[in-house]
Amino acid sequence: MENGGRYYQLGRYADAAREFQAAYELSQRPELLFNLGRALENAGRDREAFDAYERFEAAGSPGIDPATLRSRIEALRARLPRAAAPVAPTVTLRPPTPVTPTPPPRVERPAASRSLALPITLLSAGGALLLTGLALGLTVSSTYSDLEGRCSGRVCDPALQGDADAASTRAVVGDVLGGVGLAAIAAGVVVLLLPRSSSDARAPRVGFACTGSGCAGRVALSF
Repeated sequence: MENGGRYYQLGRYADAAREFQAAYELSQRPELLFNLGRALENAGRDREAFDAYERFEAAGSPGIDPATLRSRIEALRARLPRAAAPVAPTVTLRPPTPVTPTPPPRVERPAASRSLALPITLLSAGGALLLTGLALGLTVSSTYSDLEGRCSGRVCDPALQGDADAASTRAVVGDVLGGVGLAAIAAGVVVLLLPRSSSDARAPRVGFACTGSGCAGRVALSF
C-alpha cells in the first residue's frame, strides 16, 4: 500500500494500480479498492476503475461519503462506451414462387415393325405356281398339237386316248396351279399394301394342297 501511494504521488498511476491491487489481494481491505479505482481512473482505464468503485460501494464504502462515491461512479458510467444493442435482422416475407408442375415424360411407343416375310412368300409362291401352270399349259398345248397331227380329220386312233386323257389332266392341273398362283400373287399384293395389324390372329392365312383328284388353294384375310 505504501509503494502504491508513492507511485501515485509521482503520477505513475499504472504502477500505483498494480501495487494497490497486490495489497488488496493480501489484506482484502475494502478501502484499497477506492485507491485502486482512483489510480485506474487517472491511468485512463475507466472500465477497470468503474468495476473497482462498484466493488468498493458494495463493501460499504468505508471512510468515503456514499453520495460522493455515487457521483464518481455515474461520471465514469457516462464516459464508458455503450454497447450497441443488437439489431434484429429484417426479414422480408416474400410470397412463395408458384411452382409449375413438370409434365410427365412422354413415352414414345415404337412403331410396330412391319414384316415383309409373308407378302414376299406369297408373291414368290404365287409366281412359282403361275410359272408351273404356264409350263404345264405349254406342254399340254404341244401334246394336243401332236395328237391332232396324228389324227385323220376328226378320227383318231383309240390308242391315243390315253395320251389325250393325260394331256387333259395336265391341262386341269396347269389351270389350277395358274389360278392358285394368281390368287397368291394377289394376296401378297394385298398384304403388302394393307397396314400391319398388331395381332397375329388377323394376319392373312394361305393354304394349298393337291390330291389324286386335283389341287386346291385357300387364302383367308381378316379386316
